[in-house]
Amino acid sequence: LSLGRVLGSSDRKDQEKNFSLILKQISFLQNDARLEKEKNEKMFKGLGILIGLAIVIILL
Repeated sequence: LSLGRVLGSSDRKDQEKNFSLILKQISFLQNDARLEKEKNEKMFKGLGILIGLAIVIILL
């Protein structure tokens, strides 16, 4: 649902329902983004440590 398409095209009650739906979608997307960030954060930290160790081994 795109807010731009429905904004101003209906009465107040419909606008409030649309805003409520948009806010729920944003909340859902924020939660998904947070979970993906946490998953990727662990992976990139581990990858950074491994690359750092590889560089140290190569320099030795």
